[in-house]
Amino acid sequence: MNSGKRLYFRGGLNRFTYVCVFLLFLYQNYVNAQNSDKPKEVTNTFFLQNVNVIPQPGKILSGYNVVIKNGLIENIGKGISAPYNAKKIKADSMFVYAGFIDCFSHTGVPKTESKDQPKITDPGNPPNDIAGITPQKSVLETYKSSDKSIGDHRSSGFTMVNAAPRGYMLPGQSSLFQLSEAEADLAVVKRDFGMMMQFSNSRNVYPSTVIGIIAKFRELYKNSEILGSTNEEYNSNPVGINRPVFKKEEWALYPVTQKKQPLFFVASSSNQVYRAIQLQKELGFRLILTDVKKGWVIIDDLKKQNVEILLSLDLPEEKKSSKKDSVKTNVKDSVFINMEERGFEEKRQRALEEHFKQAASFEKAGLSFGFSLLSSKPEDVLKNIKKMVKYGLSEKKALEALTTYPAGLFGVLSQTGTVEKGKMANLVISDKPIFEEKSSVKYVFVEGTIFDYSQTKPTKSEKTNKDTSAISGIWSFSVNTGEEEQTGTIDITLTDAGYKIVVTPEDDAQNPETGFDIEIKDNTLTFAITTEEEGQAVTFLFNVEIKGNSFSGNVSAKELGNFIITGEKVPNPKHFNSRI
Repeated sequence: MNSGKRLYFRGGLNRFTYVCVFLLFLYQNYVNAQNSDKPKEVTNTFFLQNVNVIPQPGKILSGYNVVIKNGLIENIGKGISAPYNAKKIKADSMFVYAGFIDCFSHTGVPKTESKDQPKITDPGNPPNDIAGITPQKSVLETYKSSDKSIGDHRSSGFTMVNAAPRGYMLPGQSSLFQLSEAEADLAVVKRDFGMMMQFSNSRNVYPSTVIGIIAKFRELYKNSEILGSTNEEYNSNPVGINRPVFKKEEWALYPVTQKKQPLFFVASSSNQVYRAIQLQKELGFRLILTDVKKGWVIIDDLKKQNVEILLSLDLPEEKKSSKKDSVKTNVKDSVFINMEERGFEEKRQRALEEHFKQAASFEKAGLSFGFSLLSSKPEDVLKNIKKMVKYGLSEKKALEALTTYPAGLFGVLSQTGTVEKGKMANLVISDKPIFEEKSSVKYVFVEGTIFDYSQTKPTKSEKTNKDTSAISGIWSFSVNTGEEEQTGTIDITLTDAGYKIVVTPEDDAQNPETGFDIEIKDNTLTFAITTEEEGQAVTFLFNVEIKGNSFSGNVSAKELGNFIITGEKVPNPKHFNSRI
């Protein structure tokens, strides 16, 4: 009897425990749903009705319906009905494009904190990792799906990225990722697709100059070829042959020497492009010129070479003239100042137009190209491409550079790059034709997962309550090197994504440098620029304190030392620019 009661009590306790666990499960799922910022999907089937489909660049299908299911485009047509379980997307009369592909950037790769340089006993022969030579490293080791840059890319219409590791001369190997919220192993589409190289030195050790970087790469490349051929010979018949010694850096380069892995060579300036081409002519690797900014200067040479090209989407800012701008001068000086100002403005505008027309120049020359976001921001992409279109680039070519060209480059054209039945549901949906002035991205699909941007975005004033007038503007600066005084301007602009900084030296006004690693805390501003000094890539770190309309601080470079910098805010930027 007692035993029966115990059994009954146990049974009752089990049922009670089951109910509690079930209620706890429901509660946890409710809390997680409330706190998660991931897409809230109740179905993997979506229906787009009466949309304008751009199946490939240069074509349009109006009034079509699209069915998306299980990450794929299940059907496209006019007479298609919505599946019973489909979620209908409010996209009537909108425009559907293939998802954009960023051919090269550090998207998804967080910045690492700078560390003090370890003591090097022989700077002329440092360890490879200290010299920035780490071709064996894969971006898969550092890619993070939670990095903010991934969401920024998606909101601008990008659904894939060829992400590369951060570093110096040879940072490592890039991979092609879906811009989903999955971790690297699940998001990767093409593992270790290419190798990255750039004219960037690591601290004050060899190779610290452009010529040194070229010489070091040549040495690594030749040794890699020897190692590879020796290994093949040893594997075929090891008798009488010493076992080859594998150096990880040289072995990692072997696929590049065999043209099985392309070399993404970051070459922004025309000089860097020319040097990269000369090196490719000598060694014979597959060259992809990356983040090209001044390629029009050497466009005739590019036409003769069998190389692939990724143009930078970083464009210089146009200065907006204001009717309030005025110049208080004596009548005696007015004619001179007007002529000087007009000459400067004409020269500056010609320089700007060359940048804006670069893509059009490449199209006119019959050169195909994609785009790199290595030195640009995702939120500037459509704005800058619209400017390129304004200056002669055809809309068809612009869309090719964002879709079909990169899909072909990475060997995924059968999966994505066009809007076709059976292909991956990587799509961008805009309210107007994507290159129209006031168009905006409303929805993005990444392998069938929807990201909704149809709600009105907050204005700049809603994003921040800070008074930015104290920092934004043009500042004149002076750096005392001990031997001479160097002057110029620092242009600080607040964009929706944060601050943008452009440093223009007075003695080289046609070659401004864009700042990076920008941080503003209270009245302290820090940022960095990289420039080429006598064939050497040098990074300068600025650290200044702003007080009212002036600032003071220091600018430093490990190769050159630390110098005092002072500056003042320019009350009349137009007049000031006319004088430099």
